[in-house]
Amino acid sequence: MLILPRLIGKVIDTSANSQPVWYTLDGSDPRVQGDGTTPGALQYPGSSIKLTRSGPIKARTLYTGTWSALSEAVFAVGPVKESLRITELMYNPADPNTEFVELKNIGVGAINLNLVKFTHGIDFTFGDLTLAPNAYTLVVGNAAEFTARYGAGLPIAGQFVGLLENHGERIRLVDAIGTVIHDFDYKDGWFDITDGQGFSLTILNAANPDPLAWGQKIGWRPSSVVGGSPGGDDSGIVPPPGAIVINEVLSHVHDTATDWIELHNTTADPINIGGWFLSDSGADDPNRMKYEIASGTMIGGYGYKVFYQIQHFGNPADRGCHVPFTLSEGGETVYLQSGLGGQLTGYAAQQQYDAAELNVASGRYLKSTLDGGVNFVAMDHNTPNDLNSGPKVGPIVFTEIMYNPNTTNTGDEYIELKNIGSSPVTLEDTVDTEIAPGVLRSEKISWRFTDGIEYVFPAKTTIPAGGLMIVAKDPAKLKAYYGAAIPGTVPVLGPFANNTSLSNGGEKVRLSRPGEQEFGKARFWIREEQVTYGDAAPWPIEPDGTGKVLKRISPAAYGNDANNWQAASPTPGQ
Repeated sequence: MLILPRLIGKVIDTSANSQPVWYTLDGSDPRVQGDGTTPGALQYPGSSIKLTRSGPIKARTLYTGTWSALSEAVFAVGPVKESLRITELMYNPADPNTEFVELKNIGVGAINLNLVKFTHGIDFTFGDLTLAPNAYTLVVGNAAEFTARYGAGLPIAGQFVGLLENHGERIRLVDAIGTVIHDFDYKDGWFDITDGQGFSLTILNAANPDPLAWGQKIGWRPSSVVGGSPGGDDSGIVPPPGAIVINEVLSHVHDTATDWIELHNTTADPINIGGWFLSDSGADDPNRMKYEIASGTMIGGYGYKVFYQIQHFGNPADRGCHVPFTLSEGGETVYLQSGLGGQLTGYAAQQQYDAAELNVASGRYLKSTLDGGVNFVAMDHNTPNDLNSGPKVGPIVFTEIMYNPNTTNTGDEYIELKNIGSSPVTLEDTVDTEIAPGVLRSEKISWRFTDGIEYVFPAKTTIPAGGLMIVAKDPAKLKAYYGAAIPGTVPVLGPFANNTSLSNGGEKVRLSRPGEQEFGKARFWIREEQVTYGDAAPWPIEPDGTGKVLKRISPAAYGNDANNWQAASPTPGQ
């Protein structure tokens, strides 16, 4: 409720289309008894003007017998900004007429939404609507079509103008005087199943005090069921995002061995995954419902569950195997989706993995708190039904990266490699090439850089145990600048191919070894070493043009983590 100051004048509350209200400075009403319009000397007790909803007010004041010009102002009543939150977006349903936006009063008292409006994304202004604590209201694209889809009785405030963009867009909601309640962008790339598969975006925590959460994927989840839950809460039907993860996969096996997929429960509570679906990225099942997990399957708190190709997802005799599949050794994406009674529900996880060496699993690795994030990389050893072992490191690693030398350093860019193993490593492998369907030819293929720069190692290039090697953008310049500081036993190779160079702003640099090549397809390239460096924190900033180099702190520790790099003076080959 808003109480206006006590002035001498006449007020018209235009939001209520009311009659003029006369009042004086002390709150008394000076109207002559009888006609109710003419100021006079007869006094009786009055009160200040009280507004129960937001709206415009027009007023004049009387001074020495003369009325002022008409003034107008809009007043916002109640804690609307603090209490009103967008909680659900149905932005890409099968029928565009059934789009909706759900809002909720998260406050402890009722709020009136008069003149609250969307000013970006869609066009809608609320009327005289009072929303009780914890109550929902909806604005919809087409009221008739929405009601036909969801039924009558839902709290529809009205029909908006425009459409919610399928590719994502900015949403802006303001109160009656223009104070921003929400201003954020949603994106269609956050969750596949909200982008045309019938699920809505649902806010994880409507009471989150951080307004930035509405503009981030981590602030949302897919609805628990197809169609969303307009006007209601669907929490508790599926676990929260990140509860069940694809933790480790073995994709490259021969003979009688089997591919497998390991799931991990990251929470302390048991989770029932019966009726959920596993699939690969093949195009033979666009719904990604190839393997249905048996009813009643549980994963205990912090537990694991492994599904095998021979026994489960590749076994036609398993009643849950709707479309048998195997995992590609060349890398692909594995999908996990929750389900109930043969229908999808709203939990989804996916994991892309790279081409793999024979019998080497790929798995999740949580990087240091300095760098943050998760990498899905080759594991040091396979750990089905157990805690992941940690990344496979080496034997060939990067130890120095000179990506932006200063103007006085004419040695230019270089990458230093080290063999941290106990045996020499020749940077070529004997691999199979399928020259016709079912016809294989073995051949020696050299290692190469497949990201960051382009360079193919000469045949039979070997790094001895503990040895170093330099790949320079311009070997002649590097040797001329560093001279005798580079030991004669350290090879300097180069130049980088096709005029490539290391980015001054940071990028991914990957050294790869060859994998097999299927008939009619490109060869698989298996990651041997990769570092995605940056020129800003948490990466050291001095190597960005000050003459310093990125130097690895511990060659035996995981390299794709800012925590394992420091700025240092360049010492190529030393």
